[in-house]
Amino acid sequence: MIFIAALLTIISGKRTALISIILCGFLPPLLEKDDKRGKKKTGTMVFLMIVCIMLVYVSEYLSKSINITIIERMQSLQEDGGSGRTTTYALVWDAFKSSNIVKQVIGHGYNAVYLDKISISSAHNDFLEVLYDYGAIGLLFYVLLLFNFIFEAVKLRKTQCESFAAVTASILIYITLSCVSHLIIYPTYNVFLLFIISMGFSEYEKNQKNSVGGEATK
Repeated sequence: MIFIAALLTIISGKRTALISIILCGFLPPLLEKDDKRGKKKTGTMVFLMIVCIMLVYVSEYLSKSINITIIERMQSLQEDGGSGRTTTYALVWDAFKSSNIVKQVIGHGYNAVYLDKISISSAHNDFLEVLYDYGAIGLLFYVLLLFNFIFEAVKLRKTQCESFAAVTASILIYITLSCVSHLIIYPTYNVFLLFIISMGFSEYEKNQKNSVGGEATK
């Protein structure tokens, strides 16, 4: 699954998606605790390293045979400013600073970055998007939401829930897209990611109830 997803990402040439796939492939196994039998995740990490080596060779082959330019695009991040993202960030920030105090606190309204013609689509950074659209109050709630996700993932790790890896991967995608793309203005992204995160929360609550029920029986 990781190999196929990364391969499709390389073909699409999407740098943000490739970064997300790499994070989701490596960090969850590294963060997971050893299982109850004491087995370490060495096998998983070796497998992921093999997948990465394969992807390097595949990407080189695709680059030469059908002119896939993902490697060149990764190398040009500093030159193109993330496809003009740094310029967009500056425009949104300047527009926010020039707003009156009321709009800085409560925002300009949904999708205002686009409607106010500051950008042709969005701020390409959800933190700036939320700050401009919903003000400092909205940004505070958004940051608290992300911290709540992380806090819940930590609980899943401590209780060795099976959904930990999937939930952690979803949170990593959520934060990555929030930093360098636009997730919050598209409900479909949130629906899929929050569905997986909710499954993890549900497993944790179920395990807690079973644990309390088992102790009560004893």
